Amino acid sequence: MEDKKPLRQAWPRPTAPLPIVIIGAGGIVNDAHLPAYKLADLPVAGIFDIDAEKSTAMGAKWDIPTFKTLADAVATPGAVFDLALPLPPIWRCCQNSPMAPRFCCKSPWVGTLLKQQKFLNCAEPSP
Repeated sequence: MEDKKPLRQAWPRPTAPLPIVIIGAGGIVNDAHLPAYKLADLPVAGIFDIDAEKSTAMGAKWDIPTFKTLADAVATPGAVFDLALPLPPIWRCCQNSPMAPRFCCKSPWVGTLLKQQKFLNCAEPSP
């Protein structure tokens, strides 16, 4: 039996972390995403939700900017997009979107293998 190395439990902090733009202001963002970003001292450029009251409240609670429109959020230069959305809206965000190659999605993947492959292809930069 070969020796197994223990799994790495920590990684070095990025020397130039990219700004994070959060799309979706649900409970998981408040309970998990934002606390993790704060703990890791990662820059959150702002948050957008189609329910402006939700994003405004979340922005005030965590002292982060809010975006009035998805277009404003997507226009953030060099951002990584945290898509805290159910799967159908994630599809719409990823397809033919400027955020396509730079997004983070934590939602469970459902559907057919073909749909999952299309989703993965969104994350690959165009030639």
